[in-house]
Amino acid sequence: MMLAGARYVVRGSVVSAAGEPPASLEVLYAPDQLAVRTATLDGVPVARSFMVVVTQIQVPSGPKAFPIPSDPGLLPQQPPIETM
Repeated sequence: MMLAGARYVVRGSVVSAAGEPPASLEVLYAPDQLAVRTATLDGVPVARSFMVVVTQIQVPSGPKAFPIPSDPGLLPQQPPIETM
């Protein structure tokens, strides 16, 4: 059941056979509904198999809810990327 006003993360993969044009997932939503369809990269809907995971997330509130990019102390620290 979808909750009006809730936030969701939609992740998934489209299955394509060799020679088919690449496709992506499109998420269509209304206040209490969510639909997923597959389409080619130029937006033409296509019938493809796909796998999808829908997760409801909590959105923090308040002045420190989201890091401010100008304050590096608030951003998660990532290890350096090693290159060959």
